[in-house]
Amino acid sequence: MGFDIVSFNITYDIFADWGKHGTGTENLAWYPTDFLRDVRTVPCHSHNDYWRRVPLFSALRAGCTGVEADVWLFGNDSELYVGHDRASLTAYRNFQALYVNPLVEILEQNNPQTPFYNASGTRRRGVFNTNPDQTLVLLVDLKTDGTKTLAQVQAQLEPLRSGNWLTYVEGGVVYKRPVTVVGTGRTPFDTLMQNSTYRDIFFDAPLNEFYEDPNVPSTDEEDGPFVYNSTNSFYASVDFMRTIGSVWSNLDRNQLRLIRGQIRGAHKRGLQVRYWNTPAWPVSLRNKIWHTLVAEGADILNVDDLKAATRKRCMSAKTALVTGATGFLGRQVVRAFERGDWNVKGTGYSRADGSTILKIDLAKPNEVEATLDKVKPNVVVHCAANRFPDKCDNDPEGTRALNVTATESLASLCASRDILLIYISTDYVFPGKPGDAPYAADAPQQPTNLYGQTKLDGEHAVLNVFEKANKPRLGIVLRVPVLYGDAEVPAESAVNVLMDSVWKVQEPDATMKMDHWALRYPTNTEDVGRVCHDVAAKYLDTDDRSALPQILQFSSEDKFTKYEICQTFGEIMGLPITGIKPNTEGNDPNATVQRPYDCHLSTAALKQIGVDVSTQDFVGWWRWHVRAFRK
Repeated sequence: MGFDIVSFNITYDIFADWGKHGTGTENLAWYPTDFLRDVRTVPCHSHNDYWRRVPLFSALRAGCTGVEADVWLFGNDSELYVGHDRASLTAYRNFQALYVNPLVEILEQNNPQTPFYNASGTRRRGVFNTNPDQTLVLLVDLKTDGTKTLAQVQAQLEPLRSGNWLTYVEGGVVYKRPVTVVGTGRTPFDTLMQNSTYRDIFFDAPLNEFYEDPNVPSTDEEDGPFVYNSTNSFYASVDFMRTIGSVWSNLDRNQLRLIRGQIRGAHKRGLQVRYWNTPAWPVSLRNKIWHTLVAEGADILNVDDLKAATRKRCMSAKTALVTGATGFLGRQVVRAFERGDWNVKGTGYSRADGSTILKIDLAKPNEVEATLDKVKPNVVVHCAANRFPDKCDNDPEGTRALNVTATESLASLCASRDILLIYISTDYVFPGKPGDAPYAADAPQQPTNLYGQTKLDGEHAVLNVFEKANKPRLGIVLRVPVLYGDAEVPAESAVNVLMDSVWKVQEPDATMKMDHWALRYPTNTEDVGRVCHDVAAKYLDTDDRSALPQILQFSSEDKFTKYEICQTFGEIMGLPITGIKPNTEGNDPNATVQRPYDCHLSTAALKQIGVDVSTQDFVGWWRWHVRAFRK
């Protein structure tokens, strides 16, 4: 063999002519397992597959691991016709022509008899060259008399059976093969079970019968034997709309609880969960439900739109876990990842709902470990903290337990699982002396209060743990200043709560002093949430993180004293603040723990890695937020 390679024509001579007759490459362009060689499998089921322009092959090309055929049997005719209803049936579109025979041909091609490979003496390869161990589920929906139609299905599967291509049960043991046939529709379970020694058709079990309370701790004890289990069933399926109900913008708490309970019950029986008749419109709602089902543990998506379902971000969406997810910042971090089409779970304690927000005690490593192994996040954003300086001084032991000890434990668990950890820290790690700001990420730290010290100790714990694990850029510190934004109660924020001060001085003769010395850079929680999302995406999508910084800082450039914030609130609401007296002496009269003068953070590191550091305008946000109070 020989072919000319001319240095300036390599691309043309080799790539353009590869495989063409007479080039010497005609025998190099083909190999036995060429079919579907570049297709990546995706856990989705091609619903009503026979409607597609090219049944079976369209689904396989998209990477679907399941296809569906509705079959009809009439009178003494032994043919199984394929179609959604009687009007759609034709003499030529039958079960063997559309599914059985093509599958046999594909499998024989993927398992060739060559001097290098003995198909009969080695493990049988499935239809997907990139994932040869993946079984293809052929879901057969019986539309006519169950017993008679099932018998004909069994007969017509003989070419697959004789080739040893069918998954089967023998002696109570399941032997996995390239094709797994599942009967649904009018498939009679009792008839399937009549042969107790050998079966190669599995049942589509009723998922709605398997609910188990997801909030009840599981035990090692089995409740079985179960009627439906992995030796007689494969899928556990249910009509989503009929069982879960209509969805408007989001699944509600009860719907999520029902989904979680059904999935738990099915998995306990060793079955794969499939919801069919999920909402198809609007597309944003459809995608959100798909993401939720995948995140909750559904094993396969029942889909009509193959392109949308097999798109990487729909089926392989990343997962984020947010600690302190019911808190002031945590709520916005959760929303930011949800807007980015991530699967998101949160942790909480007193306000955990057990579905979206999982109840765990961060001080108990076993609970944290179990949650990480259950959720399998790509990133953990650690928002949980004792973050009020005055409260920290009142409970130094509890503050250190949460801000340092629990943080170090979480970091160790994340490092051992290759999970990116974003640790939320504070600008109070710096001394804040006049003339020092803005502080670069590597500027000397010198906290002036216990809160700042414990957050700095938490930083060191995170960085040291990941450094020792030789995974330094998987443990990231993000420092932020004082925050404002949507709050359940004003006291959640040291900024929002100043609105109460403005209202208090509207009382006759009411006065108070307000700090007019220390500088603050109030930053919106929604902006911080966005930055957390963008940082996670950046670090996870970068193969070589060696050039990425370990410490990042984010801050608004809007500068105020507490007194100036009160002035702003008064102007926005049209309220006088003559009762609020500015205090310029450097000792905040409303705080037991004194704050630094100016801890303004430099955002240079974020800019360098391409993260948007713009923030919402403080005055503009508050004008919009309190517009209902204007007369």
